[in-house]
Amino acid sequence: MAESFAATLECELIEQELFSDRSEARLMVFICREGFYNPHRRHSTIDYHSPMTYEKIHAPQEQTLLPERRPLAAV
Repeated sequence: MAESFAATLECELIEQELFSDRSEARLMVFICREGFYNPHRRHSTIDYHSPMTYEKIHAPQEQTLLPERRPLAAV
């Protein structure tokens, strides 16, 4: 999985950009990872859904499986 991410990052970001310094490169890697790769990219392990789509589909189902929480009594 790490090799796949590294290959995508190299192909889509690093080879197409010129960075003025290391901090700019770090910022762009962060934006690429957190802005697209993690939330939007489809993953084979979750039936080719993006993590955001998968959460939208399965969150309501998981909520019904959780036990109901009762408020704590006042101390």
